[in-house]
Amino acid sequence: FGIDNCDGNLPATQIVTMDINSCNAGVIVRTFIVTDASGNSAQCSQVITVTDTGVALMLDDIVVEPDTIFTESCNSLDPDVIGGFPIINGGQMACYNLSIDFEDNPPLMLPVCQDTTVRTYTIIDSCQLNGDGMTGIFMIDQVIVVSDMTAPVLTVPSTIDVDCDSSFVNNISLVADVMDEC
Repeated sequence: FGIDNCDGNLPATQIVTMDINSCNAGVIVRTFIVTDASGNSAQCSQVITVTDTGVALMLDDIVVEPDTIFTESCNSLDPDVIGGFPIINGGQMACYNLSIDFEDNPPLMLPVCQDTTVRTYTIIDSCQLNGDGMTGIFMIDQVIVVSDMTAPVLTVPSTIDVDCDSSFVNNISLVADVMDEC
């Protein structure tokens, strides 16, 4: 609020201008304006500078557990299905601008029933990138072992009774359904 010699306390209008980047750093300008009954006005501005004074994200802040995943999932190796997506344990999450991607080497063609790949997660904090090619870029490996340990399911028709002297015996067709995840 403002104070005027004739009008006393006056309500202030506030205009806020924010220039904050994706790392939540930048400048906020708050401009306060008061106008009295005679049309006289005054204004003042407050500049707030927001900086990241916290600790930068470090490799030790990133956890990928377990180091090795053993799975029977033959149809999907997605981290949402088999687990193991990176967890960030940093205290300054508002000051990070993270992207997380992964690549499997060798890439496995699904469905796969018996194979091993190394998944390399790349975590990039664009708030730390400085052009040297590695600051703010973190890479963590995880081994994925796919093995089919589940026996197939076999379904046969119900029992058939046939007379032994029937010519039908030589013409019996046995059909079975087999289902296997892999």
